[in-house]
Amino acid sequence: LSRRQRQMCIRDSNKTSIILKITIAILFITSLVIECSCERSDEPKKESTGFITYTLRWDSVIPGFPAPEKLRYCIYPSEGGPMIQTDGDANSMMLFLPPATYKILVFNYDAKNIDFRNMSRFDEAEAYILQTKATGQASQGITPLYGFVVDSLEITPGQDKSGTLVLTPLVRHVTFTVQVDKPEEIKTCKGSLSGVYTSLNLSKRKVVTEASTNVEFDMETSDKGVNGDLIILGTALPKEEEQKPVTNQVTIDFTLSDGSMVSATADLEDKLNEIDTPHVNVTINATVEKSPKFTIRLTNWEVGPGEETTIE
Repeated sequence: LSRRQRQMCIRDSNKTSIILKITIAILFITSLVIECSCERSDEPKKESTGFITYTLRWDSVIPGFPAPEKLRYCIYPSEGGPMIQTDGDANSMMLFLPPATYKILVFNYDAKNIDFRNMSRFDEAEAYILQTKATGQASQGITPLYGFVVDSLEITPGQDKSGTLVLTPLVRHVTFTVQVDKPEEIKTCKGSLSGVYTSLNLSKRKVVTEASTNVEFDMETSDKGVNGDLIILGTALPKEEEQKPVTNQVTIDFTLSDGSMVSATADLEDKLNEIDTPHVNVTINATVEKSPKFTIRLTNWEVGPGEETTIE
């Protein structure tokens, strides 16, 4: 062979050797990838979250009032970390949470004249009356406040479970029935209730007794006297020696048939807080006197569990 031919053969041999080496390397890498893939497929997949579904029951809805439509879940990791907030409807809720132990506040945020504060802290979260709405509040059309507290919920990896929440009232429906001996003398009437607590601790489900306000409400005349009702924050207070609840006074402003205006007040003491139901009725007897001008005297009153209806 000529020198040139020998050089060409050497170059072709080198190319063949390089191609062979590259092919062997590709086959080796491919076998490793296939082997690693097979090994990973034999291992169970590790889930990083837990899944829980809540079904909501409304066994304790106050009759005569709109049912809640908008619910809020405030979720607090027990070992610290920021609060997680999510909203849902009034039927069910699905939660995806990292493994941990949580505390949860559940409440409706469409309650009229109610707002919320301190929500980043489970123990201090409160519902409170908007001060601009504290006067002139009437129960008609109001969606009451309901709530539920989950003190401890443990989420494990891959958890899939369901639960049921029964939300109960965090307010009280107070009705006033005033029986007047001469109802024909009453033209119009309005009422107000003092000692109404302005805020409620959501985790403890108790009113905060440091602050109270005066709430006005409308009253309607009837063939027996006048009737009225309103919604106030809170449930029945527990008996505690160190805690003296604010007393309640109801003031009724009458406009009489001759155009004169007369006010009468009844001291209910702490009787409203002793009734362990969401419905409280206050029955008052009143006497109309004219000597020489009209006066109204409240002769007696009684506080007791009320009927589960709204006064029409």
